[in-house]
Amino acid sequence: MIMKFFVEAVSPNADGDTVELNILITDGEHEQREKFNVSAEQFSALGLKISGEAQEIERDVFEMAETYSKITSAVKKGIELIAFSQNTKKGLAKKLISRGFEKEICIDAVEYLEKVGYIDERAQAEMLTTELTERKLYGRERIKNELFKKEFSRDVIDSAFDTEIDFDEICAERIKNTMGIEPFIEGGNARKKAFATLLRYGFSFENIKNALEIIKNEL
Repeated sequence: MIMKFFVEAVSPNADGDTVELNILITDGEHEQREKFNVSAEQFSALGLKISGEAQEIERDVFEMAETYSKITSAVKKGIELIAFSQNTKKGLAKKLISRGFEKEICIDAVEYLEKVGYIDERAQAEMLTTELTERKLYGRERIKNELFKKEFSRDVIDSAFDTEIDFDEICAERIKNTMGIEPFIEGGNARKKAFATLLRYGFSFENIKNALEIIKNEL
């Protein structure tokens, strides 16, 4: 039997951003009805009209409307999740998948959210980098590791360091605020332990050497 598809009603939703489609599927003997919500942009792409009369559509248009409806639902859930905390594209997609959305639908949803400005990974990475340098007094490598944990892409992580950050000065601040100059003066195991600690916080040997010079000049 040949299946036919009819859009029986088209109704703009109260939010003003989405359109509800009521669709009849029939083979002449059996009927099934589906209700899809799509964005105004998606509605336009479907080539439908806002009309009081039923519109027959092809199967591929029906399937497209079904996909659009899933994406719209994922976008809505994504906006709810973003309201609670900032998310990278990859991180948000994982959250949506864990809530039952198909992987491809999630990818399309987060791409849309990035396009319209709900996700700005570069701005997020720059803000986090500033916080980790100024408040946590972390070095470059430690910050990179933290950004990787947050699932930022390599390009975004690299861009976070486009602004001038003086890690020699940051390292000097950590030495003065957390351990003092004494371990470096004492030498031996105390000096080795101090160096190891600073390396764990992401500073290079060059940063440490320059930081000690900065502190020496301040004395």
